[in-house]
Amino acid sequence: MKLIKNYFSILTYIFAITGLVLILIFPKGALELKINQELTTPGLDIFFKYVTNLGDGWILLVIFLMTLFMKYRYSASVLLMSVIQFLLVHINKDIFFKGMPRPKMFFNNIDLHFVEGVATHSYNTFPSGHTATAFSIFFLLAITVNNKSWSVLFFLCAFLVGISRVYLMQHFIIDIYAGAIIGYLATLVAILICKKIHQPFLEKRLRI
Repeated sequence: MKLIKNYFSILTYIFAITGLVLILIFPKGALELKINQELTTPGLDIFFKYVTNLGDGWILLVIFLMTLFMKYRYSASVLLMSVIQFLLVHINKDIFFKGMPRPKMFFNNIDLHFVEGVATHSYNTFPSGHTATAFSIFFLLAITVNNKSWSVLFFLCAFLVGISRVYLMQHFIIDIYAGAIIGYLATLVAILICKKIHQPFLEKRLRI
């Protein structure tokens, strides 16, 4: 099946396995603190400060509007994946894991490195909404473009958004791990559902 054999999917499976191993081996905060204390540079500060914006929710709106001019089926997929992702992220963040401290509070006795101009939050860390959005968006783009090189590039973009959340002290690795899985599955489910809906209207597009 094209969806699960896409290079973005394959790289996501590798990420899922590797991430799980890291989570099981290292205690929460160990890798995050190492990154913050030893691997930060002025150049990376600027890079991740802007890369993290690729996971902003408003990008979903932009893509939704763009797909209206391509095919309504694509627009339906974007809308459905956005709803699924939003519900999964916020049910966990605001109900099941409400109040869970983010790195800023978890390491409150340590002098952390923060990137200037980035407002860091204190609670509701799990899962990472930015990472979920990034994996949703870039998986959809990978499926739409259906090109090996582009799929690898799209995965790299989604992955870097996740890393940016750890670098900026907004989330832990387990948060971005869960966010990535949620984002990927939200898009996968949305596309599969929309493929099964046989409506001529969905094959049309908006014309100006």
